[in-house]
Amino acid sequence: MQQNASALWQKLSHPQCHYYVCGDARMAGNVFDVFMAIAKSEGKLTHLEAVEFFDQMKKEKRFSTDVWGVTLNFKQAIKQVEKDNYARAEKWLASL
Repeated sequence: MQQNASALWQKLSHPQCHYYVCGDARMAGNVFDVFMAIAKSEGKLTHLEAVEFFDQMKKEKRFSTDVWGVTLNFKQAIKQVEKDNYARAEKWLASL
């Protein structure tokens, strides 16, 4: 997706674009992270503007997800999610 960031942003920013992702919750989170990065780099949006952009898509029912999480090895999965979220927070803080 990063290799086609410009073309992807043209599609995402079109007012009739609908975004659907279906699959594992971790994958969906990774896809969204890439879309956020593209909104910032190609759309020249601030972090807050990018969040608002995707929130608006959700309100207009143009942003839909059908994801599932891990049900086996729950304790291990929770630790991994916490680690991933901490790593994302560190990256976000570093970008400020």
